[in-house]
Amino acid sequence: MTRVSIGLAGTHGFGEYHLARLARLQRSGRVELIGVADPAGAGPSVPVTVPVYRCVADLLAAGVPD
Repeated sequence: MTRVSIGLAGTHGFGEYHLARLARLQRSGRVELIGVADPAGAGPSVPVTVPVYRCVADLLAAGVPD
């Protein structure tokens, strides 16, 4: 199985829902959350090991998602 690298835009509000789904997929080995972008900073559910960027352009410039 190929593991897909994921970058998430937005970690607050509905982003919390996406983080929960990504955590479940990550535990199954299907994806790896390797960066998030949010101008308000990391939401409470973002693992401390995941880099946080201020905007999507910065996330993409870092070459984060596949």
